[in-house]
Amino acid sequence: MLSKTAKYGLKAIMYMVQHKEASQKIFKVDELSKELGIPKYFLSKVLLDLTRKNLLSSMKGPNGGFYFKDKQLDHKPSEILFALEGDAFLKTCMMELKPCDIHRVCPFHGSYSHFKENLIAGLNCKTFRQFSENGHL
Repeated sequence: MLSKTAKYGLKAIMYMVQHKEASQKIFKVDELSKELGIPKYFLSKVLLDLTRKNLLSSMKGPNGGFYFKDKQLDHKPSEILFALEGDAFLKTCMMELKPCDIHRVCPFHGSYSHFKENLIAGLNCKTFRQFSENGHL
């Protein structure tokens, strides 16, 4: 369904948002890695990718880490998913793990299509700012 990259990215971002003051805190990869049980170097690559795509910011140095600029809190979790996965997961068949073929669909095609639509709708429901203001997911 979702790659580890997407799962780890969503998990880290939502943790950061939830453990606010998200707009004022710098999160260190070591701390995130230990807290979330995600391999440090893998997490670092994921967060750097999100930084390159301007969904997150970073600061180098001994006091460095990852943080949100105020305007980045207006993004939604669905944007993290698409930044890390592209839209390939929307085209992947549950059974074959390759793009769906309209002429040869698996038995789960219809149900899985609805699942993917609901997943995107759920990830598109709130901005990070709204999550951080509520203090919970």
